[in-house]
Amino acid sequence: MGKNSNNVVLTVLVIGLLALAGYVIFGKDLSIPTGGTGGGNLGQEGCGVAPAISAIGTDAIVPSTSVTAAGAQYIVNGVYVGSSYTGTNGDSVRLLEDPTYYLAEVKDFVVHCGQNNIVYTWKKFANVTVTMYTDAGTEVLSNSLTAGTVNESLMSNSKNWKMHLVGTAQKTTGDTMMIAEFPSGSASNMSTVTLTCGGSALASVPISSFITSTNTNAYRIAYVLPELKDGAVQDCYLSATLLASKTLSGSMRTSYYGQEQFVDTDSIIKKGLYDSAGTAKFEGGAAQTYNFIINNA
Repeated sequence: MGKNSNNVVLTVLVIGLLALAGYVIFGKDLSIPTGGTGGGNLGQEGCGVAPAISAIGTDAIVPSTSVTAAGAQYIVNGVYVGSSYTGTNGDSVRLLEDPTYYLAEVKDFVVHCGQNNIVYTWKKFANVTVTMYTDAGTEVLSNSLTAGTVNESLMSNSKNWKMHLVGTAQKTTGDTMMIAEFPSGSASNMSTVTLTCGGSALASVPISSFITSTNTNAYRIAYVLPELKDGAVQDCYLSATLLASKTLSGSMRTSYYGQEQFVDTDSIIKKGLYDSAGTAKFEGGAAQTYNFIINNA
């Protein structure tokens, strides 16, 4: 072996010993990182390319339509950090994205070195369209924001309503919450209320304390309606039974709210209508409210 070859061997040996000494003395790997083009794990001490996150996506119902991400909210390693991300390889991230006219979606992932493209499929929202009928088949309500002009008979013992729900083409109603509010005095007169959709009874859900009653001492109950996508239709049946010897008359209303995901004041992502501070979060602007009159002739 020539003189130059001996120098090469000696140089390699010295570099190796220095790296080993650095690890033993300082507890760090002093070797020079390679790669870093995205996705390579180079350790928490650094990346060849710093981590970056981009949200990209398409319409869930019309996949050929691209959607621009918006409204980013980051929770990193369990801590809410706001609308932008600066972090480290290996971070655990929850990212909420809420494009205009679309329902917010959340993705959970671990960040890697370089570019992290997070792929979404967002659903475009539209309010449900409602028509309601009495058990006799009389239409008492048809997409009106004012009290109905068709009056129902006095409510005694029990009453049933058919709710004909219609979605919108290329959109979704999402997890729409319906709140039924019965006439004044009903809170102390009601026995049972049920809602059945597609042959299945739905479980009632809590009503936000920020949604107030219109009627005095009114019985209220809420349900999450089945999602209607791309113009789908659904018939549901609302049934109410009064306590013995009780009657009701007056204004009744059903209200419909598009539930939305959001970061609450405690930095936890939730789904609902209002955050804990009382800020409205529901989708589609003001709630859709439909009124009709029982025995108000």
